[in-house]
Amino acid sequence: MKTCTATAGVLLLLCMPTCIAAQEQTTREATALSGETAIEEVLPETGPLRTRDDDQPSSGLLERLLPLDAQRVRIKGELREQYESWRGREFGLIPDTNNDYLLQRLYLGFELRVNEWLSTQLELGSSFQFGSPFEPAPIDEDPLYVQQLFAEVNLLETPQGKISSLIGRQTFSLGSGRLVATRNGPNIRRSFDAARLRFENDRVESQLLFGADASFGGDAFDNEIRGDRLLWGHYHTWKSGPNSVMPGNGGLDIYYLGYRNADAAFDTVSGEERRHSFGLRGFGLFGPDNTWDYNVESVFQVGSIAEQDIFAWTIASLLGRTFPDAFLSPRLGMKFDAISGDKSPLDEQLGTFNAYFPNNSYFSEAAIFAPANLLDLNLNLELQLSDRLSTVILWDFLWRYSTADAIYVPPGVPSIEGNSSDARYIGNTLSIATEWRPRPSIESAVAYVHLDAGSAVTGAGGSDADFVLLWATWFF
Repeated sequence: MKTCTATAGVLLLLCMPTCIAAQEQTTREATALSGETAIEEVLPETGPLRTRDDDQPSSGLLERLLPLDAQRVRIKGELREQYESWRGREFGLIPDTNNDYLLQRLYLGFELRVNEWLSTQLELGSSFQFGSPFEPAPIDEDPLYVQQLFAEVNLLETPQGKISSLIGRQTFSLGSGRLVATRNGPNIRRSFDAARLRFENDRVESQLLFGADASFGGDAFDNEIRGDRLLWGHYHTWKSGPNSVMPGNGGLDIYYLGYRNADAAFDTVSGEERRHSFGLRGFGLFGPDNTWDYNVESVFQVGSIAEQDIFAWTIASLLGRTFPDAFLSPRLGMKFDAISGDKSPLDEQLGTFNAYFPNNSYFSEAAIFAPANLLDLNLNLELQLSDRLSTVILWDFLWRYSTADAIYVPPGVPSIEGNSSDARYIGNTLSIATEWRPRPSIESAVAYVHLDAGSAVTGAGGSDADFVLLWATWFF
């Protein structure tokens, strides 16, 4: 079955030019199938390609081929073929550290607008992994699953704003995605079985939410509602724009997010974890012609795990400048993250930051590190080679915040124990990614990442790593 599915996927990709030539126009949806109303941030997209906006284009091909009432029914699909190659995966400390494999996913989504106050969305997925010596991870293979199935109810709409609720399985990101992100890089996006109550107008968006991380993997349609990892809280945004509360048309997020993990594991402690995160984020543009951009966020966490208290924090800052009139319209950026780790296993207090449900490609396309116990300095350059071709170069330097704590890898588990070395320097990664969009409905990219391992890795027996990524996506 997997071989047939892969063959069908390759044939569809080969047939793309013919299919797309029949399309008379390409449109971008006002809202993504996730149901998420996009916050109108003025910031340029930055960082690794796989961390970027998940508001994907839609060609409208299926809608034009099928006799649908466009005011009531919408349908769209996505096919992605992705090749990944590892040399020295997880610092060369695991079996089959050299690995090459193909990932394939197919999505088909439907939206039905029943009336002015009720709409429903269904998104089905099929994901496979081919060629790897590893057993497929739950985020890499599931033959048939429900990615989304929810109802959106418009409770009240006045000139002052709109109140709506979304109930069911859904995908969404919050703010910059530091604590909650869709996770577009792996073969299966992240979903929540959740209820959200939202208020929105031209100036603000505010939401209350409660949900559980949805499980994937296994057989077709066996995805159960999980209760071991819960998320709840309130996220409020003052939007960017001419009426914003921040200088330079900037925006401001303030939020509280609670989290429970029934079976958490850190370097020196494990057990039931309960955390409370309090965050503040400012973002916007400034300077002549708004060519400078900033994005600054701080999060403080308290709670408990097993018999220990939790006190953790992170501060992230990003500053960049775009030169729109220069050759290749370069954007130069610098990012610095301080992410707390545990200073001592003997003080009955855990200091390791937990990013909850982040995008694992936060530091590079390779998703080598999890955002815990790190100091990170990132220098980046983006070049617009043409209207359809761009390149991103990232040079990242990483240290352990605490030499008593581990080096963590996705999905936030310790890989190199804290007592394995007294060294702080983890190493540096050089990442080069080029994205090509020959048509709005086609997205393709190639990326290379090299980790030059530092003394904190080599002292524990680890080594350098190399990662190659190619993908092509057709939205139809």
